[in-house]
Amino acid sequence: FIIGDLHLKCTSPISRKDCYPTVILNKLEYLSSIAHNYNCNTFILLGDVFDSPATSLPYLAQVIATFKKISDKGIDIYTIVGNHDIKNNRMDSLQSTALGILISTGCLKLAPRELEINNTLFRCFNYPEELTPRQNNDKYEVCIAHRYYNFGLSWDSLKEEDIKALDYSDMVLGHLHLPCDTEIVGNTTLYRPGSLSRNTSE
Repeated sequence: FIIGDLHLKCTSPISRKDCYPTVILNKLEYLSSIAHNYNCNTFILLGDVFDSPATSLPYLAQVIATFKKISDKGIDIYTIVGNHDIKNNRMDSLQSTALGILISTGCLKLAPRELEINNTLFRCFNYPEELTPRQNNDKYEVCIAHRYYNFGLSWDSLKEEDIKALDYSDMVLGHLHLPCDTEIVGNTTLYRPGSLSRNTSE
């Protein structure tokens, strides 16, 4: 399963009537409960696991417990880093963040640059790393990144020519909360699933 931005946080947005902090963790557990129906034993998160680099300790304990439950079901959980997960877009701040602590428990793993699952090679890019093109034409390669596509004047937005030049079989992008239709761009199938949490008005 490839899962869009979680934006875990210990408070509810003003527009929500439910208990946002718990609802998002329940959604994640729900996905783990149906994963076996799809013979799935791997989750890949598209970044922005947390809404902020810091969260309350009681909530962090609840998050760790949820990820441990999922991990105990035999599901490997990997994530790339999103802009909300680190301070000032600096990867060297990761260890001192909520995401860094969660990764240190072993229930969640930082995705390596190359992650091979069932003969598919996932190339995983943390924010704001530069994306590199497909490396091996003999393998089915999927790019996993936390980036916008055709999103106004945003500096981190990929354009059509970028997708074509990267030339992956598939690309799956986090960052945008709104789910988008699947698109074919050049030789690439582009997926933008949106946020699991629907944290914003989108």
